[in-house]
Amino acid sequence: MAVLGNNCHIFEETGRTINVFLYDPKLGSTERRVASGCFAYDDPKTGQVVLLIVHQGLHIPHLSYSLIPPFQMRENDVVVNDRPKFQTRNPTEDDHALIVHREDSSPYRIPLLLRGTTSYVAVRRPTAVEIGDEDLERFELTYSTPDWEPGSLRYSSLEEQLLEGNSLRSTTGNMISNTTSKTSVQRLNVVKRCVISTYERDHSQSSAMLANISPILCGDLLAQAMNERYRVAAFQVTPSAHGLSAETLAKNWNIPMERAKRTLAVTTQRGIRSRPNPMVQRFKTNDRMFRYNRLTTNMFTDTLESGLKSVRQNKYAQIFVVPPNWTKAYAMKRKGDAHHCLSSLFHDIGVPEKMVMDGAKEQVQGEFRRKLKDAGCHVHVTEPHTPWSDRAELAIRELKRKTRRQMTASHCPKRLWDDCLELMADINAHVVHDNFDLDGQTPHTMLTGNTPDISHLAEFGWYQWVKWFDETANLPDDQEVYGRYLGPSRGVGNFMCAKILNKTGHTIHRSTFRALSREEEDDPKEKEKRKAFDQKIEQVLGPDMRPEDMPECDTPEYERYEEDETAAFNVDDRDDIDQDAIDMYLKAEVTLPIAGEMLTGNVSRRKRDADGNLIGKSASNPIMDIRMYVVSFPDGREAEYSANIIAENMLSMCNPEGNQFILMKHITDHKKEGTAIPKEDAYVWIKGRKYPRKTTKGWKLCVEWKDGTTSWESLSALKESNPVEVAEYAVAHNLTEEPAFNWWVPYTDAIVSAVNNRYWKRTHKYGIRIPKTVKEAFEIDRENGDNRWAESIQKEMNAVRVAFRILGEDQKVPPGYQYMKCHPVFDIKFDGFRFKTRMVAGGHMVETPSFMTYASVVSRDTVRIALLTAALHDLSVKATDVQNAYLTAPTTEKIWTICGPEFGPDEGKKAIIVRALYGLKGSGASYRNHISNCMRHLGYESCKADPDLWMKPRTRPDDGFEYYSYVLIYVDDILAISHEAMEDLQKIDYYFKMKEGSMGDPDIYLGSKIRKVTLPNRVEAWMLSPTKYVMEAVKNVERYLEKEYGQKLPKRVSGPFPTDYRPEIDITPELKDDEVSYFYSQIGVLRWIVELGRIDIITEVSSLASCLALPRRGHLEAVFHLYAYLRKKPNGTIILDPTYPDIDLRQFNDGADWSNFYGNVTEALPPNMPKPLGKPLVMRLFVDSDHAADKLKPESTLKKKSNSICYHFCREAIAMGEAMAAHIRSEDNPADICTKLIPGGMKRDRIVSNILYYSKGSGDVS
Repeated sequence: MAVLGNNCHIFEETGRTINVFLYDPKLGSTERRVASGCFAYDDPKTGQVVLLIVHQGLHIPHLSYSLIPPFQMRENDVVVNDRPKFQTRNPTEDDHALIVHREDSSPYRIPLLLRGTTSYVAVRRPTAVEIGDEDLERFELTYSTPDWEPGSLRYSSLEEQLLEGNSLRSTTGNMISNTTSKTSVQRLNVVKRCVISTYERDHSQSSAMLANISPILCGDLLAQAMNERYRVAAFQVTPSAHGLSAETLAKNWNIPMERAKRTLAVTTQRGIRSRPNPMVQRFKTNDRMFRYNRLTTNMFTDTLESGLKSVRQNKYAQIFVVPPNWTKAYAMKRKGDAHHCLSSLFHDIGVPEKMVMDGAKEQVQGEFRRKLKDAGCHVHVTEPHTPWSDRAELAIRELKRKTRRQMTASHCPKRLWDDCLELMADINAHVVHDNFDLDGQTPHTMLTGNTPDISHLAEFGWYQWVKWFDETANLPDDQEVYGRYLGPSRGVGNFMCAKILNKTGHTIHRSTFRALSREEEDDPKEKEKRKAFDQKIEQVLGPDMRPEDMPECDTPEYERYEEDETAAFNVDDRDDIDQDAIDMYLKAEVTLPIAGEMLTGNVSRRKRDADGNLIGKSASNPIMDIRMYVVSFPDGREAEYSANIIAENMLSMCNPEGNQFILMKHITDHKKEGTAIPKEDAYVWIKGRKYPRKTTKGWKLCVEWKDGTTSWESLSALKESNPVEVAEYAVAHNLTEEPAFNWWVPYTDAIVSAVNNRYWKRTHKYGIRIPKTVKEAFEIDRENGDNRWAESIQKEMNAVRVAFRILGEDQKVPPGYQYMKCHPVFDIKFDGFRFKTRMVAGGHMVETPSFMTYASVVSRDTVRIALLTAALHDLSVKATDVQNAYLTAPTTEKIWTICGPEFGPDEGKKAIIVRALYGLKGSGASYRNHISNCMRHLGYESCKADPDLWMKPRTRPDDGFEYYSYVLIYVDDILAISHEAMEDLQKIDYYFKMKEGSMGDPDIYLGSKIRKVTLPNRVEAWMLSPTKYVMEAVKNVERYLEKEYGQKLPKRVSGPFPTDYRPEIDITPELKDDEVSYFYSQIGVLRWIVELGRIDIITEVSSLASCLALPRRGHLEAVFHLYAYLRKKPNGTIILDPTYPDIDLRQFNDGADWSNFYGNVTEALPPNMPKPLGKPLVMRLFVDSDHAADKLKPESTLKKKSNSICYHFCREAIAMGEAMAAHIRSEDNPADICTKLIPGGMKRDRIVSNILYYSKGSGDVS
């Protein structure tokens, strides 16, 4: 990179800074700014002053000279001949000189001088007068955009392609070596530099200067330091508040209702106007809030040609495309005007990083290419005769189809095609598409990084009737006159200015116009005025658009396939056919996954290896076919797939009869044919009663499929396959009164409305209302008469301030940092229903870090096994809680934010996030890595079965007992098990601060109460009790019943469900929306109660959870009955009994020799398993098997394959001595509680007593 000293005038700083390393990295680095500078060069021949401009250079103010690499100049098309004339045979004036081309392509030569072996140009710092003199010639030696990346792999890739494609030889005929030593390369990097130095005749420090400078600019180190670049800033969505409804947008833009809602959610509509009547001119011309940012991306372009000149005398249009789905169109009179379109693109949108285009003369030569070069945009020309490699080709095809459909439906003159084309391209760029890469945003948002405002596009539809304010009209003429809307103006007026077609056929630009009122639409006199308007337009501009006018861009319409009756014929046997000779996949059309979306492509050819041989061999079984194919997609991409993948997708896209189906994306248009039933014949009378005609005849809908194609489909077919989508389209486009829709659409619309309302009303957790904002939290406190939420907010802010480094008012955010919004979220913790406020970052607003962000936690099964091991080995168990766990770990993400009202006096200031704040994508992984390093430092090793169980071999000093001590980590909850567990936690506390008073005997862990109890056999064991959680949940339900219904829980219950109750056959009325939300929250509470150990209600909770799709009154009453049962028996607990069971092994003797059947099988042990320490653990498993009726013999043949696999897996374990199996009666099998609805009674009590214990108090249980 260039270095700018104090002999130049710095006229611009980019805001970028780069750390420049010295020749020895141990000496550290220095941070330098990237700037643009200007030098004055006194031409020795003419005596004229020339200004030389260098962009993207490191500014080092204390240097008296400047440096510029020849490579950087060559990238800006400056010819650098740095070989001295005396070393050149037959030298010319072009040798040892810089050659810069003027705008007229004439060269300007700057001869190079020598100081020692270094080439330089004699320059000086320009004066203020010279800088302001516009008559002086100026030459840019380096480009300003895009960012200069000396460490980019693009250059080495281009060089390697030339080396691979050509046999480069020296002048003597010998092959030039590709193994040049690193030393020689570094030597060339130092020597090949052109020094721009202040010309001083007596410069005694020149040699010292060069010696000091050359190491600083070491090519490898500097390239590494500068391999950092900017990304587009994150965006924040602002919801609409200006009255533009989704229905209006769907109608005006002709898009589905669902897509219109999503578009409104991610755009703003600040300029949407009300419609005063009479109108007044009231819009300000200040449109600063609508400006666009500069962009960095690759863009495709191509030229569209029309067979008809438009009203504006345009016959061509330049189309610009950025995948996925962003388009921009500029109409033009001739192809040579393409560079004007490019200038408009730069002004309206920005400059792309690379422009991809075909080899058209008007694009690759002349002004078009020059403007690209001047703007720092790289040019890429596609291969001839490969139109599919230019994605603009596909976009042009779809744009022509959309334009044709709009013009045909609106009956507008054909000569308005350019206005319609530009509008359709703009709408396409501002609509939310169902594309994975867009992440729910509009293409314009993903391109520019800004939330777009659609006010100028969304309020009116193409060729819509409007009334505009004619200032020139005199009384008695009306100043509000008719016109047709043609889209937003470009380069005229303010942001809300639009093109209006007046009655004379001319296009005018106005910002004061409105839509017609309902009275004006229905008034017969007004209809006559509009009819006269259309007749006048037809006389001036010609006929309107007809479907036959653009047949080449017609949307395809497929006829239904009917199989012909043909005579039977014989075919060769499959085994006699060479599968490679007759390839069934070649030229096949198949829908396959590529880059996160499903696209339809054609199988173009077989894949070959480097030697030209076909890869893979065919097989009669498609799953075993390993041939490789290349599939070409409409957008020009190619991908490789194996034959079995192609076959699988071909079969998956067909119904059982083999008919192919494609997933629908959305409905784009509709048309009514002559056979459709008119509105006046929508009903028939039968026996004096009026019935609607149930018909869909004469209607077709234009569908865009998931693979990007469009086609016309009959309403009858789509009504059956996609009724909801069709109904939404009909409502959005006012088709519900048509006979083909009115007899069925209202019912579908009611179902959709009910589902949507139900989805958005989840406001409770564990039955407690959750606020969404700080203001709402305070309101809840006032309603409840306490300050629990306020205390929670203050507590969180006191702890979280350490994660933010507040910047001063004059400090700027460092380069490379991404903006992210931070805000508090509210929750209810399950351990005691604690009110929790958490300050989180909006991680969805920034890009995903390149490192792994997943963070695991210890499983509850591991916790239970560990506690059982503690009782078995008589070990101590201690617990603690890390204070502000995530905030203890530094973050590696570069994020900044703006302080909210929670920060008090710092509100509105900028802050850098320096700790692993909750919400950052990498916070969980940062904290886990941080604490994992600590555990390894303390000598622990992660368990291979559960990585969050840390183990270390220990020896108990009292009896020399060898065992493993454990530390279990569940985010901030830590459990230690060893003979000195408290000492182990204190060692961890040295590195991670624990919450005050949290270190000691475990009380609550993962929602369960933990304590040591004494069993009836006087053995001590650990108990996991959800009693506290159960009682809190019961109290919340009782409060809800009393407040909402004035009722109480039933007192007499014998089981979790009423007798003979089955949720799946409940036909009681459906719940209301608020009741549905409450039902959802209570199912979540009951699921967690089961997870904490209340296995006795697992089947009942599971059966109720299966009714979440349509909950009824009886289901909610069953939930209340469940809570009444839990209130009656709240203290059921799981005890991890270490007692070895007394088992009669004779019951496991079935008289079969399983070793003879399975052979000498042995248990497979992993090679890296840890050394077994401690006492052995014996486990008992109870199973409720659906093949229990089969005879358990070695030769048994089971009816189900899944049962057979499990059966033989268990018997193989028996044969190797790993397990034993025996039959148990259903009345005594505890597993039945997990598979059957068992009513209250003796059987249920007997089974539950084999699983759960009930506490008596004082540490004893029964």
